[in-house]
Amino acid sequence: MGHPARYPKSQDYIIITKAILRPLNIPLDNKDAL
Repeated sequence: MGHPARYPKSQDYIIITKAILRPLNIPLDNKDAL
């Protein structure tokens, strides 16, 4: 709590999560690729 600047904002977590899930969702959604 003393250094909130060290932690990314909640919006940053959403962007990072989307960036990580975006490439993972491609093979998962396309079952033919598997």
